[in-house]
Amino acid sequence: LLRHLEVDFEDRMYNQGDAPDYDRSEWLNVKETLGMEFPNLPYWIDEDIKLSETFAILEYVAAKYCPSYLGNNMIEKAHVVMMQGVLKDLKTAATKPCLSPDALSLIPLCRENLKLTLIRIGSFLEGKRFLIGDHPV
Repeated sequence: LLRHLEVDFEDRMYNQGDAPDYDRSEWLNVKETLGMEFPNLPYWIDEDIKLSETFAILEYVAAKYCPSYLGNNMIEKAHVVMMQGVLKDLKTAATKPCLSPDALSLIPLCRENLKLTLIRIGSFLEGKRFLIGDHPV
């Protein structure tokens, strides 16, 4: 989003090394020194605000640099927030079973849940050029 909107920013990366001996010390040594309420990756520091959490950062950047990306009216704005939740739930449903020791046994249920959600997303998108309508949000 930042590159798309041509926002000047520093893309700070923290090395953690290769598996299986990951070393998060580069991030952990800095984490509590940033003055953030909830230090986490990714984070965004802009003038007087320090944010973590992907959706909070995306919403802030969109609101500051291209407010129309959050919707042009109350209905579009509500749909943006709704789809944000739907897509977050979809990601969780697709990745959470991978973290389970019973991952293979969860595949049929996961597949069925994802199929239903994807069908609903497809129906929602029908006739639209972009997520919410005829313009990008």
